[in-house]
Amino acid sequence: MAPMLWEDLERLSDAMETAPPDHVIAGIDDNFFVTQMPVKLKVKESEELQTLTGRTLFVSLSLLKRLPHREADAVLLHELAHFSGNDTLYTQKISPLLSRYGHYLQGLYEGGLSLPVFYYAVMFRALYELSLGSLSRKREFRADRLASEQTSPESMAHALLRITAYSQYRNELEQEIFDAEQAHEEINLSERIEGGFANFASAFVDKRDVGELATVHPFDTHPPLQQRLEELVEKFFPAIQRMAAKDRLVHFDYEKITYEDWDQPLYFREVESMSVENDWGARLDIVIR
Repeated sequence: MAPMLWEDLERLSDAMETAPPDHVIAGIDDNFFVTQMPVKLKVKESEELQTLTGRTLFVSLSLLKRLPHREADAVLLHELAHFSGNDTLYTQKISPLLSRYGHYLQGLYEGGLSLPVFYYAVMFRALYELSLGSLSRKREFRADRLASEQTSPESMAHALLRITAYSQYRNELEQEIFDAEQAHEEINLSERIEGGFANFASAFVDKRDVGELATVHPFDTHPPLQQRLEELVEKFFPAIQRMAAKDRLVHFDYEKITYEDWDQPLYFREVESMSVENDWGARLDIVIR
């Protein structure tokens, strides 16, 4: 593992008042996550699996290449906040109990006479899942908030958008390759992502369902993007200032601008230019740098 990454993790762990992870796994998946569950890894060319125990952090090399420094810090701080809040320890303790309860339900279902009890037990499990979902959302909001306090709400918001856009683009490319139903001599997914991601990201935030998307996670579900931005008090389109002619300062709140065929705000960092017409017909061309 790169020494600079370890140094960053030690610095960020100190800021989050938690110990650095025991293990760091670097891969090409499109997410970051932490866990205290045992992790099995294939070591180099060996066929044997190595089991890692303790606190493990997974980092995405693909995403680290695309995240500016402050956004990368925000994402890593978010994950470390799950350690400081003992979120991973809770998951480690509760997972075996949920698995055991699942076996109990299976036994009730197959028991015949115990079927009435099965339905009550399923209802209890459903209510418990609602409680777990609420707790999970609170933990995600807490991790976002702590990460934004150490960086900025803007950095955390930008990182969430960039990661979500990357995941969507990568999934679409992979699906396109699978749907082609033909043999490929060579598939260089990273080159295709590199060549088209910038254009995709520019159009991504124009999608009407972008606020309902969520970052991917192998174990838990994350709240929709819009809820996480609202908790960070980050609008999709924050008010910004631009210098107009003769050095006059102009204020814009782009969330109040609507288009005839388009009612969702874009996130301002992804917009390069736009034109606005005022009430008396004057047209203003804006270039955002």
